[in-house]
Amino acid sequence: MRFMMTILMFFLFLIFLAIRMPMSISMGLSALIAFLLSGEDLLSLPQMLAMGVNSYPLMAVPFFILAGNIMDGTGLTTRIFNFCRALVGHLPGGLAQVIVVAECILSGITGTAVGDCAGLGTIAVPMMTKAGYKKPFSSAVCISAATLGPIIPPSLMMVIYAVEANTSVAKLFIGGIIPGGLMALCLMLYISYVVKTGRQDCPPLKRATVIEVLRAFKGGFFGVVAPGVIIVAFMTGTVTPTEAGVIATLYSVVVGFLYGDFKLKTLPKMLEDSFVVTALIMFIIATATAMGDIMTLEQIPQKLSTSLLGLTTNKYILLFLINLFLLFLGSILEGMPILIIMTPILVPLMQSLGVDLVHFGVVFCLAITIGIMTPPMAIGIFILVGITGCSFEEISRETVKFLIPLIIALFIITFIPAITLFLPNLLIK
Repeated sequence: MRFMMTILMFFLFLIFLAIRMPMSISMGLSALIAFLLSGEDLLSLPQMLAMGVNSYPLMAVPFFILAGNIMDGTGLTTRIFNFCRALVGHLPGGLAQVIVVAECILSGITGTAVGDCAGLGTIAVPMMTKAGYKKPFSSAVCISAATLGPIIPPSLMMVIYAVEANTSVAKLFIGGIIPGGLMALCLMLYISYVVKTGRQDCPPLKRATVIEVLRAFKGGFFGVVAPGVIIVAFMTGTVTPTEAGVIATLYSVVVGFLYGDFKLKTLPKMLEDSFVVTALIMFIIATATAMGDIMTLEQIPQKLSTSLLGLTTNKYILLFLINLFLLFLGSILEGMPILIIMTPILVPLMQSLGVDLVHFGVVFCLAITIGIMTPPMAIGIFILVGITGCSFEEISRETVKFLIPLIIALFIITFIPAITLFLPNLLIK
């Protein structure tokens, strides 16, 4: 009977989404109805909601969001972009390569794919359009580069996964460095390929002189080294993820003052935007946790593990199938609910297969992040539609091509665990 409640809960969830009800409300309402029909004590539902967000590591979320908003609001994003333009703008693909490299740095500040997608789209697309690039291609580059956000530390997704899976946030952060670099390399190689083969016309940029590179580095120095400050703090083991979030926020304020771009009158708007985003994320976590707890009560994780292990005990085949499943889920749901709902289901299975939870966490976050560029959900595409005025179909046709290098990177990271685990095992004991 309880197993039927889970089916009903997901059925209601999909119906609510179909009628365009907000994601968090859809999850909360479907969980509430399942509780009412199952005969469970309703007093336990608000307890589940509260416990979902009652976690010290989750306190890092608002600080990293605020740090990203402050750095974006003080123009540091533009300074980083100018440095990357001087550094790699001469490569085949020009500004497209610049976007990927710039996102490697920005990922170390913001930690969210959607936020980076909007930030890159606002700055990079007009710049690329002025240089002669087509808007759909520029949009596709921004969306695909934004997938680096949850992989290169810090990462809000990894914080939430670590809480749900009861594993180390610091190891996850350090474990995302090499995979993030591999993703960036795959994207840059793909951009070079489409340019050299004539599939895409990317106006070349003049190679910057050493003096110009150094001048651009000086202009964006504090932004460029910001990710390093956070990563070194983790490597030394002197700070927790929450403390790192506080450091990132204070650092962004100090840098804003040093450059003279921080204005106190803009602080209320930055705080308001951060509060709104934090509240939304926390509410989604709370309602998704309730759904996950209901499935745990009905022993869905154990039943799913038994069923999958009945098919095969080969962990690589199961990882391959799970990746395909997560890619599918990412195309119809937002990443955060998938993460919270599926983590309690998949973690026991990974443990039974002997898969390292840090390795799986990076794979998990990457697989569902790719969903921002896969229709029909494709939040990243919708964001760029709003920014550029292009149609959903125009951007989708270009974006789907960038799935190739990202999916290649996903399976390389999946089947070679050392790519993820080398640095955490070396630096964190």
